[in-house]
Amino acid sequence: MGLSSLEKEVPVKPGLYEMLDFLEQHHIKMAVATTTRRDLTEQRLKKIEVYDRFDYVLCGDEVTKRKPDPEIYLSVLKKMNTKAENAIVLEDSSVGVEAAYRAGIDCIQVPDLIAPTEVQKEQTICIVKDLIEAKDYIKENRVHNATK
Repeated sequence: MGLSSLEKEVPVKPGLYEMLDFLEQHHIKMAVATTTRRDLTEQRLKKIEVYDRFDYVLCGDEVTKRKPDPEIYLSVLKKMNTKAENAIVLEDSSVGVEAAYRAGIDCIQVPDLIAPTEVQKEQTICIVKDLIEAKDYIKENRVHNATK
């Protein structure tokens, strides 16, 4: 008999909690934009105790076009009442990077299993090995500059 999805381990990307703490400390709003359907997304985010830390969650079954179409990111910007130039996307996939690029939002790629290509290098502001590096980049290049 197989495990139910609730009993399975939900992988947590290294640096996730540190990233969320950092963004909260700087009063930066956070959203999830995932191709995964709502029920599974909520289940996973609640299991790792981060669901309530996001201001907005938009799921794949709530948009008509999938990444690399920019619809999901444009919808989040609208819901969050934020301009593209004031947002940043953290993405693991090449289709997600392209969606952010097409939405005009700066993107940091944290590659998962597939190594980035020259296309992702051109479509991102940087590529990092984990969310700790992404946090450091945001701290140095976005938050630090915004407070000057």
